[in-house]
Amino acid sequence: MAGTIVIVDDVGADTGGIEEAIREVLSDTGVFSISSESAEPTFVAERNPDLVLIDVQSGGGLGAFDLASRLRRAEATRMIPVLMVSADGRPERPDSRV
Repeated sequence: MAGTIVIVDDVGADTGGIEEAIREVLSDTGVFSISSESAEPTFVAERNPDLVLIDVQSGGGLGAFDLASRLRRAEATRMIPVLMVSADGRPERPDSRV
């Protein structure tokens, strides 16, 4: 396996398209989807991903910005790149902190 990507989202159906696209382009990359309710730094660290994709509009559990902040503060996950994504097609920003 060339690498591992963890996708964090509160709506499992939203990750299907992202997972499929990643597997199509990066066929030797492991892709794991977890709910925002399960996404704690220790859980993410156990998968040792090369990248974490977080739905910026994740509800339930930790919010996207809270999770990203915790990942940055935790020793085991602070160096893992985090990319905020959204399945929302609106052109305006869903959150002013983006």
